Amino acid sequence: MGMIHARREKVYHCADQKVPTGRLPPPKLVKSYRSSITQARELLEKIIAHSLTFRAGQLGLVLDTQFGGQAHSSAEDAVLTFVNDIYAAWNHGKVVSALTFDIKRYFDFVNHDRLLAKLQEHGILLEEVKWVASFLSDREAAVCLDGMQGSMKPVKNGIP
Repeated sequence: MGMIHARREKVYHCADQKVPTGRLPPPKLVKSYRSSITQARELLEKIIAHSLTFRAGQLGLVLDTQFGGQAHSSAEDAVLTFVNDIYAAWNHGKVVSALTFDIKRYFDFVNHDRLLAKLQEHGILLEEVKWVASFLSDREAAVCLDGMQGSMKPVKNGIP
């Protein structure tokens, strides 16, 4: 897997969370086109992501009951399985209780060093761990409020 030895280039990318209007710029404008380097980087990131997902499956790190981030699996599958389990319990005369968690913001607080250590601990290849480290490194963020932007600060937690 020679491609894993590549390192993600450090690129400044300002994400300002604007809502798209749905209109594309005219094809004659330069901003209508994306850099082929950007496209190649995104393709390589997808390949690495698939490799990590496959390896996690091989190592038994992904439970059969996990639906998110899995091929041929969706939120609909999760709901159908949940409802099926409820009806199965009711059919056996059992009482059903459910406790749910909203983990949407959880990933904003993942510690990079701990994540990388856990990946190694669970048998992910060192080259793949280095790729993840490269993806997480050299990230900065600034707060923008009422058109004023604060100074850039290093981001040590959170998964982009």
